Amino acid sequence: MPNHSKWWGLPRRCGSFDLPQGGRQCAAYFTEAAMTAASPSTALASRILHGIYYMLVAVVLFSCMDALIKYASEDYPTGQIIFFRNLFAFVPVFYFLRQAGGLSALRTRRPRDHILRGIVGVTAMGLVFTAFKLLPLGEAEPGKP
Repeated sequence: MPNHSKWWGLPRRCGSFDLPQGGRQCAAYFTEAAMTAASPSTALASRILHGIYYMLVAVVLFSCMDALIKYASEDYPTGQIIFFRNLFAFVPVFYFLRQAGGLSALRTRRPRDHILRGIVGVTAMGLVFTAFKLLPLGEAEPGKP
């Protein structure tokens, strides 16, 4: 493992020794570095909170998308809904593609698997959207058991 690899801002190796066999000098270095660096538990807690926030946002956005699909499926065919959902999804994809270096980032060594994955994904999306169209919403009235 190279000496420049990091774990919570601290090197995983000290000199030519691994951590368990590092000796007193390594232990002293890590104790001093740990006291001056940000606490790993603070950084971990921050990352966990960010993950929870992003999961909640994703649930809300997917729920809104599902409701819009249910609403749009009353007037439009499923294929058209899939087309426009993917059309709007291309906006962030093009942004990230541009950040990754352009079309060369899409190069694959397994084109057959890539095409198969696309077919399976679009088929699954069509089946889910059709299910939203055919399944009725729960009917609940206030005051009824």
